[in-house]
Amino acid sequence: MDHDLAMRAEAVAMLWQRIQTEEEPLLVVGMRDRGWQPSQLLEGPGRTFLYSLPGALVIIVVWAWLRFSGRKVRATEHEASLKALEGDVKALGATGRAAQGKPSTRPKR
Repeated sequence: MDHDLAMRAEAVAMLWQRIQTEEEPLLVVGMRDRGWQPSQLLEGPGRTFLYSLPGALVIIVVWAWLRFSGRKVRATEHEASLKALEGDVKALGATGRAAQGKPSTRPKR
């Protein structure tokens, strides 16, 4: 092939390529490009569901730990302290009445 002819062919090819790139749409045109193709639409909820499962599990575990870890222990300790306080009050009430010479109001068993 002649050198002049090769240069002209290359120039024509470059012009054709430039024309093709200028005619390409600047904005997205197809359904696939916009993200509205049915297969793409169905991927979204599935992915969201899969990503939300570990998050929901973490939230439930944290909630259960906060709800049940300290409360049972505090409730048991509070009940024991209330019973001890009640016993102390009864003992003080009995000794106070005996010291004043009044009969005890405690029911006899």
